[in-house]
Amino acid sequence: MEKVQKSDEELKRLNELKTYKILDTPSEVEFDDIAQVASTVTGCEFALVSLIDSERVWFKAKVGLDESEVPREHSICSHTVEINELTVINDLSKDEKFKDRAFVTGSPHLRFYAGVPIVGRGGYVIGSLSVFDSSPKQLTESQRHSLEALGRQILFMMEARLKNEQFEEAEKVAKLGSWSFDIESQKIYWSDQLFKLFGREPSAAGPEFEEHVAMIYEEDREMWLSKVQRCLEDGEPYEMEFRGTYPTGKIVWLKAFGQAIKDDNGKTISLSGTCQDITESKRLQIENEQLSIKSRKMLEEQKLFLSNTLDNMPAVIYAKDIEGRFIAINKAFKKLFNFTEEQVLGKTNHELMPFEVAEQFRKNDLEIITRKN
Repeated sequence: MEKVQKSDEELKRLNELKTYKILDTPSEVEFDDIAQVASTVTGCEFALVSLIDSERVWFKAKVGLDESEVPREHSICSHTVEINELTVINDLSKDEKFKDRAFVTGSPHLRFYAGVPIVGRGGYVIGSLSVFDSSPKQLTESQRHSLEALGRQILFMMEARLKNEQFEEAEKVAKLGSWSFDIESQKIYWSDQLFKLFGREPSAAGPEFEEHVAMIYEEDREMWLSKVQRCLEDGEPYEMEFRGTYPTGKIVWLKAFGQAIKDDNGKTISLSGTCQDITESKRLQIENEQLSIKSRKMLEEQKLFLSNTLDNMPAVIYAKDIEGRFIAINKAFKKLFNFTEEQVLGKTNHELMPFEVAEQFRKNDLEIITRKN
């Protein structure tokens, strides 16, 4: 395959990929789960969540492979950039474009391929969710829809991941205001920035204590007063988040730190601290929590789909993790061995069965692993 030319569209595509800040990041269980579900739903030996870089295809998640990346010209996944839709090749050895490729003529002797594009917010294909097998296959309509749904879920998680990173960066670029309170004179000092955090014009004199309390959102006042009072009486430092109000009624989220200043005799003579506007980071946090809830719901729906699919198969079917623990069983398995999911999931053969039966299971597992390799 000829080296990919850096056209204007290709440069835009690469820029979009870079905006997600995901290349060369450590593995994450959410992406690993997607690859595992794709492999199980389609019955394929191999599954990849791939990001298509300039000269390479990098794997964010993988099932059945050890490599972390391959040259782009050697990858079938990069074909997705050209197609931009679900691609299914039932037998690679009969496909004119791929029949002579090394991964077809040599190890792992791939035959089946299906891939769905991951399309970024700008409309460019930045990666793919792909499944492979060493035997020719055909996907059912249900399996096709499941693969497409999982592809959309990957983009959803990438967006959530990016928002979370933006939230963390936003914390570093926070606006801070300082304050102090002299107990003897009962005078409060605010920096100019602190006035701005509460939507007020700066002045030489700080607000009266009662004025300051009135600026705290009503539902947060009791908590705010309690922490300030403990600092005054016991010298206990505090850190708290609360809502402040502008004269216009606008509500902002603030994070405050306070400490007691004591004289040589240990008597508290003043309080001082800082206040930080965290409105934007709080909004992102709430968004991320909502995204996380949606993500977990979608993953649970996929798991339910997988469970229903397995349960409708008459053969005994089970899945294990790399340490040999059961992670899924179907009805036929439960009926044959008279086990419940609670008894089986997370256990190994030898924790559940007589030694002879467990050893036979182990031999069967080793045969499957040997065939895959």
